[in-house]
Formats: sequence, C-alpha cells, structure tokens
Amino acid sequence: MPDILAFVVYALLALAGFGFVIAIHEFGHFLFAKWAGVRVDVFSIGFGPVILKKHYRGTDYVLSLLPLGGYVKMLGQEDVPSGQAQPAADPASYLSKSAGWKALILLGGVLFNLISSYLILLGLVAWGMPVIHPVVGDVRPQVVDHRGIAVESPAARLGLQRGDRIVAVDGEHVRAMDDVMTAVIFAGGRPLQVEIERGPERTRLVLPAAGAPPVEPVFDGRFGRPSLGIEMPESGRAVLVANAPAGGIRRFDRIVAIAGEDVSGLIGQDVQDRLLAHFAKPVAVTVLRGGERVDLTLTYAGDGDAFDVEAGLPVTVRALPDGPAKTAGLRVGDWVLAVDGTAVCGATHFLALVRAAVDASGGCTLAVQRDGQRLH
Repeated sequence: MPDILAFVVYALLALAGFGFVIAIHEFGHFLFAKWAGVRVDVFSIGFGPVILKKHYRGTDYVLSLLPLGGYVKMLGQEDVPSGQAQPAADPASYLSKSAGWKALILLGGVLFNLISSYLILLGLVAWGMPVIHPVVGDVRPQVVDHRGIAVESPAARLGLQRGDRIVAVDGEHVRAMDDVMTAVIFAGGRPLQVEIERGPERTRLVLPAAGAPPVEPVFDGRFGRPSLGIEMPESGRAVLVANAPAGGIRRFDRIVAIAGEDVSGLIGQDVQDRLLAHFAKPVAVTVLRGGERVDLTLTYAGDGDAFDVEAGLPVTVRALPDGPAKTAGLRVGDWVLAVDGTAVCGATHFLALVRAAVDASGGCTLAVQRDGQRLH
C-alpha cells in the first residue's frame, strides 16, 4: 500500500508540474497577444468545468477544474469550414496582424518557458535545493528482481552498513543520494566499486575489499531500475505528531538527545532505535526548535511507514457516548495517560490495553490528565 500511495503522489506531482509548464507557456501567448493589440476572449488556467470566472476588459479569466495547463482563445482563431472564404479580418484579430507579430505571439509561449526556467534556477541558486545526503539508511537483505525472484542485495554483498556515508562510486565523487542512484543506473549492470566513510573516525573503506568477488547492481523490480538495495536515510525530525498535549513535541522538532544520550549526529533510523528502547514509557527528550534546545517528556508509539518519527502520546477523549466510561467519570477533553499503570502510546495501544484488561478481569483503571492534574 505505501508503494501505491507513493506512486499516486508522484503521479499527481508530475501532472501538476506538467500543468504549470503549460500554464506559463499559455501566459506567454496571452501577454504577446495583448501587446500586439489582439483581442483575447478567454484566458484559462486548467480545462474542464469552470470553478471561477472573471470578466475584465474584454477577457474572461477562467480557473477550471483540471489543472493540466490552460489555453488562450484569441479573436481570429475560429475554424472556418472547408469551402468557405475567410472573413475580413477585424483590426483586433490575430489574422490582421503582420507576420512579425504573429511570429512573436506564437513564440511567446516558448520564450516564457525559457524565462521561467531561468528564474527557477536563480531561485535554486539563491535559496538552495534540499538534497538527501549519501548516507545508508538501511541495507535490505534481499532485492526482488525483475523476474520476481528474491536475491541477496548488492549492498549486503558489499558489506555496507547503516550510517555508512558513500563518498564515491567507481571513482566518481557523489554529494547526494541522487548521484548514487544515477551512478548505479549508468553502470549498466557491470560490477561497482564503492568508497565509503564509516564510524565516528570517518574511516575510509573501498568495497568490495581487495580480493573479494565483484558485485553487480540488481535490476529491482519494485522500482524498475538497477539498485544496490539500500534505503534512504531518514531525518531525526518529528514529521508526524499525533494527539500532542500542550507543551509537548511539535512537528519539525529535531531530536538531539534521548534519556541524556546525544543523538544529534544520528540518522532517523538510529533515533528510532533509541526511542524503541523506551517504547510505551515516558522518556526525557531534548529537541532543537527554532535554534533553541527544549527539554520534553514523551511516550514513543513506534514509527509509521510514511513518517520519520511518530511521537506517540496520550489519547484524548473526543466524544463520550453513554456507557461505562461516562459512568466512571471520564469527560470529553481528558487525556488518557495509562491503563492499569501501563503508559498509553496511541489509540491502537490504548484499545489493546483496555481489551486485554476487560478480558482478564472485566474492568480496568485509567489514569487521565484533566486541567493539568493527574486523576485516577
């Protein structure tokens, strides 16, 4: 399911990008037509059913449902049935303009694509572009090839380890994970040599070691390209924070210490390993927020498929129908902290604890937080 969701997201982003390029292209035609004195009847962003429409100075400005580009409708562009003579050109018609103006109107779309591309590149130079560092997040033991057969991954055969920083592939320096993937793809299946830095001392190693058999990339059927079988490194930032009480961890907080241990130099997978040792228990965590260090206590709920770190926190009571919970005194807005003394770390964990307690003894004791006070 995560792979399908990722495919859908990437497809939508690709369509949005394609639509943006076409919209800029049509905007170029529109501006040059206006400059030439051609009447533009419609300038539309998107196709299909109209969402918004505004008439201004002879032009209908339209926003349509399908964001796959746009179009410009100019006077003089109407199709003339075969056999009929072309009507006399209106002074505001595209047909009445000189060959030079017609050429500029037609070239306006391409010109604006070039200008927008140049401006985007200037923006990337000024603000930078996020890159994924060439650090091994995890090593997959096996890779399913294009035949559907599970084979030992090249990364496992090379001896790569989590946290290894890839410095070069076949002697070519790499600065981002994209460079690594490109080098693997262009290798064309031939054996690769990978230079890495490992450990706090950043020891330089060349894999495979001298005398070891060569290692070729495997065509990964999941991605449709040659692969080494390594996972991307995750960050130590909290991407999803569910049911966070006031004063708790926030989205984009960077975890720099867990139970007093400095984890600022670790990748997200290692941060999760440290948190896992405190699963479902309160643990002291230090985060970096806006350049300041903030000390917190949270309960870890495990990591999700699509998130770097999921801060599992007490469950809040959002609705309370008539039943045992309401009779026992629970109120809407209460934070459920523990069930029979076991810290709660997420709705699924809470339901499992309650079900187990009811099956075992017919009831349970809840610890809740209400108006800043802990109640039982």
